[in-house]
Amino acid sequence: MLRCLSHQHAFCLSGKWHLGLNCESASNHCHHPLHHGFDYFYRMPLSMMGNCTHWELLEKSVDLEKKLNFLFQVLALVMLTLAAGKLMHLISISWMPVIWSALLAVFLLTTSYFVGALIVHADCFLMRNHTITEQPMRFQRVTPLTLQEVKSFLKRPA
Repeated sequence: MLRCLSHQHAFCLSGKWHLGLNCESASNHCHHPLHHGFDYFYRMPLSMMGNCTHWELLEKSVDLEKKLNFLFQVLALVMLTLAAGKLMHLISISWMPVIWSALLAVFLLTTSYFVGALIVHADCFLMRNHTITEQPMRFQRVTPLTLQEVKSFLKRPA
């Protein structure tokens, strides 16, 4: 639609593009602004996530952390039950299931601790056209960088 309005002007989108990027693969970028009439794009291709601002936890990470913590608790309980049964000679198993359940429990606990940072790294980034310019984005720099990009776009020849 923008292309039909004018053949003399370039169109820039500098802001949040709430439609995301991809359709069927990570590289097709079928929803990217450059495929919808814009000649230049700078900023976030996703909605502003709560995790990007570090002011509030996003539902996605909170839900994932809860699930990982629950699995950790179940595995820790299994490990303690197996260890207690083995030590009191109530069950005759090798120590391998106890060791593996302990290692898996530690892995889940560690993963749940870092899941918020992983989601921020994956979801919070700035793009210039099809190139990621900052990941994870630093929220304090977004406005000055955006203004600088718009200023550069306006100064370039038509």
